[in-house]
Amino acid sequence: SSSSSSISASLERFVPSASGSSTRKADCLVLDLDGTLLNRDCLITPHTAEALRDAVAAGVLVFIATGKARPAAIRAAATARLDGPDGIVSRAHPGVFLQGLDVYGRGGGALYKAHMPMDVVREAFERVYQTSNGFSSGSNDGGDGGSRAMAMALTAFCGDECATLAAHPFLEELSSKYHEPRSVAWGSVDELLQAAAASFGGFGTTGGG
Repeated sequence: SSSSSSISASLERFVPSASGSSTRKADCLVLDLDGTLLNRDCLITPHTAEALRDAVAAGVLVFIATGKARPAAIRAAATARLDGPDGIVSRAHPGVFLQGLDVYGRGGGALYKAHMPMDVVREAFERVYQTSNGFSSGSNDGGDGGSRAMAMALTAFCGDECATLAAHPFLEELSSKYHEPRSVAWGSVDELLQAAAASFGGFGTTGGG
């Protein structure tokens, strides 16, 4: 795509020339994923991957700043074998994820994490799924609860997984195409909150579709 070609051309300015003389003008590159490194199919093209490897080999520190969760960024980079310690993102790399809500420094150590209050998460799920205790499956009872549940999806980003109240094509696509963590469906808001707090390390943020 034109976006990938533009990124590749820009990266070439930061690596040594064929004659061996360095044209590098920076020691660090901070790059987004969606619409930048990733093409319309959410993949890193071979040409872009080659330019990134050349930059890393030249000693340029490349790290990611994205709206994606860290596991999603790692999965996206893996499409071009750019994950891991010799790539551009891993659990040992610095990076900015979830629009700045999840930030890591050198060595992958956490620098900043923003947790959404549980009462806000509860209210969001209750409003989307029209429930105050359990999950309303969305049967058409004459109200708009059923149609709303079918037309919308909500998931909570919780570390390596996401938590929701019902499977939905939007959430399947979020994982299969956009590389985000798989959304695990729970039977009630209480179960979702308990599972997230116990197993997922608390809340990062919530996302809807």
